[in-house]
Amino acid sequence: MTGTERKKAEEALKESEEQFRNLAEPFSEEDIEDQVMHNWLDHFKMKFHQVHASGHMSKEQLIEMVKEIQPKRAFPVHTENQQLFKTYCSNMQTIERGKDYFLK
Repeated sequence: MTGTERKKAEEALKESEEQFRNLAEPFSEEDIEDQVMHNWLDHFKMKFHQVHASGHMSKEQLIEMVKEIQPKRAFPVHTENQQLFKTYCSNMQTIERGKDYFLK
């Protein structure tokens, strides 16, 4: 980075008061790059906000979605406890390994 580019970057950072970062992957508190970023944010007196987002819905979100969509049947997959969803939504069809299911 040239001196001019660095100066422009520093000016842009000074104009910002907050920095947001969204992560979809697990992160480590001991990440060196993370520490470098925090050092820069501290240098420019910027607030830092981090949100960890995954592709998975919470139990409450899934139940709300099923109630909103109102499917004839719903198949909970990629879960450790299929029965739990059946207690909240009567149209949940639990899945047994090796069994065929047909949609009409």
